[in-house]
Amino acid sequence: MELIEPKVEMITERDIYKRIELSGRTCYKSEDKIKEDSAKKFVKSMIKSNHTAMLEHASLVFQVDSYFIWDTIKTFNRRYLNITECLDPNRSSQTNRRLLVSGNIRAINESKNRFLLKAMVDAGYEDAVYSYDKIELDKDYSADIKVVDIMSIENIQSEEILNHYYPSFRCITDRAVTHEMVRHRPASFAQESQRYVNYEKKGGVEFIKPYWFDSACYKEKLLFKLSLQNSEGIYKELIEAGLKPQEARGVLPNATKTEIVMTAPMYEWQHFLNLRYFGTTGAPHPDIKNIASYIHNYLKYDELVSKTKEIIL
Repeated sequence: MELIEPKVEMITERDIYKRIELSGRTCYKSEDKIKEDSAKKFVKSMIKSNHTAMLEHASLVFQVDSYFIWDTIKTFNRRYLNITECLDPNRSSQTNRRLLVSGNIRAINESKNRFLLKAMVDAGYEDAVYSYDKIELDKDYSADIKVVDIMSIENIQSEEILNHYYPSFRCITDRAVTHEMVRHRPASFAQESQRYVNYEKKGGVEFIKPYWFDSACYKEKLLFKLSLQNSEGIYKELIEAGLKPQEARGVLPNATKTEIVMTAPMYEWQHFLNLRYFGTTGAPHPDIKNIASYIHNYLKYDELVSKTKEIIL
């Protein structure tokens, strides 16, 4: 039995295939299978098995230069695409307003908007397109009219960040904390699976040190550790007796270590921090506040967010 500290890290990978693989392999603890050329294969596998939830951990931002297409996107936006229309004094063509659309790769596919999907294909992301036949995309889209472009995150203006910036964080914490995290439904999650991860093959069960442990008395620490050791021992015996991890997991406590990747647009991270760090609806549990404090510090000093600190914080 090992008692470890909670930890948070921001996923900074920009390549959408690699972001999806990094997130998806968290579920099975198969990060050792990540190779230089494995990301596209992983994404294709997720699509083939209809496990498209993992595609929610990568996003794209599109600039639209046609009000006709803009109207079609607004009218048929059924899959959580984020849309903004902001003043852009640098633009002189047609309109001085910049029309932006963004969403995760699953949402973009399920919008079935051929202009967004064709822009993905043109940018080299054809292996992440699954909701439209690529031949049909070429047939339906005139190569002479370039009206949708994928734009870099660096070009997003401060007033657009809340809607079009989608940070991802990998958190090492306990199962009780993740029960609270997954209540933030606009976010996407990829969590270490106790159904498939065999802790005996991973060297034993790890547990998270709770916020109160270091200041507890000897008896409190001893009782807590004995309880964890007992759970781990029974889990091991059940596995050795022939039960599968999904059957033996029932004896593991809330303190069991888990890893979770949480991805969300900035407006949902703002909501998360309001509840879990600032405590706007009541005092947050100290363990999730600890996780939220790491995320707050990352976002507060992030280069993009620092431009608009007064909006987000």
